[in-house]
Amino acid sequence: MNLIHRGRRDAYLEWGSAWVCLQERPARRPEHPTPGVDHVAFFIGPDDLEPAVERLRSCGVTIARGLMQRGTGWSVYFLDPDGTQLELHTSTLHERMQVWR
Repeated sequence: MNLIHRGRRDAYLEWGSAWVCLQERPARRPEHPTPGVDHVAFFIGPDDLEPAVERLRSCGVTIARGLMQRGTGWSVYFLDPDGTQLELHTSTLHERMQVWR
């Protein structure tokens, strides 16, 4: 893995076309009790996001947070069957680093 960014409470690591953001959090959110994982995000092309959200809804998937702009891209958050929060996001790591603080 290559270190892309290291902040006071976060780090971004990249390997190939995959990347991970590690963040130190002061406390767990009570509405998300899964230990150690806040959420898992996946890149999706901008033109595919809205159809994917409609597909999730038609399958009865719980949408935790609807379409919202995050940095240079758009995100939607939903829950897997175990209650782990997942995210579909439309910007790349390079685009995210341009606006990350």
